[in-house]
Amino acid sequence: MLNTEDIVKAWLQSTGGVLVPGTSRLDYAATWSAHLKRFRYAQKLDEYEQNTQRSPTVSRDQYKDVRECHEHFGLVLNGPRPRRLSKRKMLERIQFLQEELDELVTATGLKGKGSAQDFAGQADALVDLVYVALGTAAMMGLPWGALWDDVHRANMSKVRGITHRGHKVDLAKPAGWVGPHTDEILTLAGYDAEEGEVDDDEA
Repeated sequence: MLNTEDIVKAWLQSTGGVLVPGTSRLDYAATWSAHLKRFRYAQKLDEYEQNTQRSPTVSRDQYKDVRECHEHFGLVLNGPRPRRLSKRKMLERIQFLQEELDELVTATGLKGKGSAQDFAGQADALVDLVYVALGTAAMMGLPWGALWDDVHRANMSKVRGITHRGHKVDLAKPAGWVGPHTDEILTLAGYDAEEGEVDDDEA
């Protein structure tokens, strides 16, 4: 776990231990405050992981497998931090996901009246759907473990109830519910909204 000394050292190293020329003390204080806020949130995530009594997350193992596949075939588009893919590349991934979703619908027997369910086909389509989704996340360089745990935390704080979907059984957001902190996690992972998109040409 990071500590206050680590974050202070990192800040001093990045600024050379002095105010950046042209930066007012007010700006300096505001920037430091933002760094401290992100650091404290990182601590909360770390504490959550340590206090959650679960076996090692399968999500991380699966993400690692998909990343390994991408590295093997030269499909890695991002480095150690998140970055947007081009709209062309995102369209390809969405079409890929839709293809796997269509296979799930077919295997469920929903396309033809009286069609039987293909259980093995459903299982295959679900695994493929997850594999493609994780592959897209890997291409985007997402911090999957932190994002997954945060969404799991948010979902576990919901209650059984009726939602806008109208399903017989669903999870609803109770009063005071705190949703995922996706923006903060992406910022901590190094995402820069001002940075350009990445495409196959950069692979």
